[in-house]
Amino acid sequence: MKFNIHEWINSAGVALAVIVAAYSAYFAREATLPKKEEVSISAIPTGDCRVEFAPVGDAAELGLCWLLTVSNKSEIRLSLVDARVFSIRGGAIAFAGGGRFHAVEAISGQPEEFPLTLDSGESLRLIARMPARVPNSVYTVLKKVISDGGNHPISMAHLQNILAADKLSLLGDEVEPMQVDSEIKGWSMKSPFQSAEGYINFMSGRGEIFVGSLTWPPRI
Repeated sequence: MKFNIHEWINSAGVALAVIVAAYSAYFAREATLPKKEEVSISAIPTGDCRVEFAPVGDAAELGLCWLLTVSNKSEIRLSLVDARVFSIRGGAIAFAGGGRFHAVEAISGQPEEFPLTLDSGESLRLIARMPARVPNSVYTVLKKVISDGGNHPISMAHLQNILAADKLSLLGDEVEPMQVDSEIKGWSMKSPFQSAEGYINFMSGRGEIFVGSLTWPPRI
């Protein structure tokens, strides 16, 4: 059998052309598809927010706060058009809205307005708020603090220090206050203790949902 170099080159050329055409079609198709949206959400409990609560019988719902860092990890600009907070209680998930608390606030403490636009690689810091049921022992202190403060806003960090003087955490667990020069500068708490858990959902303009976990106290 005689080998024909010209026929071999022609066949290889045809095969290469087919491969190039297939790759060109693939990349052309990829270029027409919408870029994937990707958002990361980190949440750290914070006391740098004003106290908000709602009475519930002889107890109360206290709005715990988290400092959020929302980052656009995708290659495109995107818009976040809504956010909702859900709490987990007794294994059940409940929408933590209903007008009592704003799910998302600006760092200034004002309710955040949507949509929020993020360029590729851009991050935004916000405050998330989730209600947690607190016992009468906390509610009693809370009412006195609000009454004594008049119309002046009180931070959650300040409330926790006042509660620590009565050996209470925000959720009513027993704590040991830490004092420096007769002033309470912190507190310690032994397990087991109560916790508050939930999550926050952000929805993009395309309808994609991005989820961040909310836990208090923070997991170590």
